[in-house]
Amino acid sequence: MTSNRPKLLSPKHSTRIATWNVRTLYQTGKIHQVVAEMKRLRIEIVGLSETRWLGSGKTTLHSGETIIYSGPPEDHSTHERGVGILMSKSSARSLKEWEPISERIIMARFQSRCQDTTIIQVYAPTNDASDADKEEFYEQLQATMAKRKKRDITILMGDINAKVGAADSDNERVMGKHGVGTMNHNGELFVDFCSLNDLVIGGTLFPHKDSHK
Repeated sequence: MTSNRPKLLSPKHSTRIATWNVRTLYQTGKIHQVVAEMKRLRIEIVGLSETRWLGSGKTTLHSGETIIYSGPPEDHSTHERGVGILMSKSSARSLKEWEPISERIIMARFQSRCQDTTIIQVYAPTNDASDADKEEFYEQLQATMAKRKKRDITILMGDINAKVGAADSDNERVMGKHGVGTMNHNGELFVDFCSLNDLVIGGTLFPHKDSHK
């Protein structure tokens, strides 16, 4: 049977995908501000960090966009962390499946023209977080990578909370020469993770304006 879902990625259609730490969506009108910015920049999929919504779910907004989200349990006393993926009307129709992994990780799979696309949106612990929190995050992230279809295009994005610096001879396979700052502990963890999973840190492959660093 042939699927009638629109194809997310194709040679004839460019798809703008972005990620944004919104600081909170637990504020009146904030989601509509994000949608307005998404439309202004003509972005079709936005990965969101620090949504601060409790629980997990899928919601279609009055404006037609769809958001899937994953946060702390509903009975959690404070609104913190949380991740989500906001989709335009057309990209939402390409969504095949999704899974809320934790308050720091969410995964979604989209039908694309040649290969399906898996997007993993994350909000990593800060560099000052405990080693236990970092270890738990990367264990969950590795388990999530193991769930994806190996043939899919894989996009891992979000607020990694890491500085990776510029590539040297030890890590040039996973990153370029345009990283920011000096590599910190979180950067080491992230580079090791990318090396283990054959991922390339896209943001280090091309130069950025100073205002975007």
